[in-house]
Amino acid sequence: METAEEYQEYEQAVEHGLAGLSAVSPGDNKECGECYPDANRCPHCNKLDVDESDCVETSFSGNSCDICRRNLGGNRYPAHGLDKDDKLVHLEICVDCTYYLAYGCLDDQTMLDIDSNGKVGA
Repeated sequence: METAEEYQEYEQAVEHGLAGLSAVSPGDNKECGECYPDANRCPHCNKLDVDESDCVETSFSGNSCDICRRNLGGNRYPAHGLDKDDKLVHLEICVDCTYYLAYGCLDDQTMLDIDSNGKVGA
C-alpha cells in the first residue's frame, strides 16, 4: 500500500470480505475439520492435545486472501468466523488481514509511514 487512499480501499475490501460473518478471528480452531481432521491431534506437529497457539502453521499461496481478496502471493494463515447460520467458516488470510483482525489496523510501520500527504514513505 502506498497511499492513504489505497489503505481506505483496503479497509473497504476487508469490510466487504467480512460481510455476513461474525466472530472472525485469526488462528486454528479445534472445531474446524480443515484445521483439525483429528480433533485431539495437532495437524502441524501430530502431537496430542497441543494448544493451537503453540503450533501455528502458515503456507505460501498465490491465491487471493479470503478476506481482502488481494491476489498478492504470500503466506496464508488460518482464520475462522461464523456465518449467518452460526456455522464455523474456515478462511485462509494474508498477513495484513491477520494483523488487521488482531489490531484493527495494519502494522505500526505502515501506519506511521502514511504522512499528511497520504503517501507511504514520503
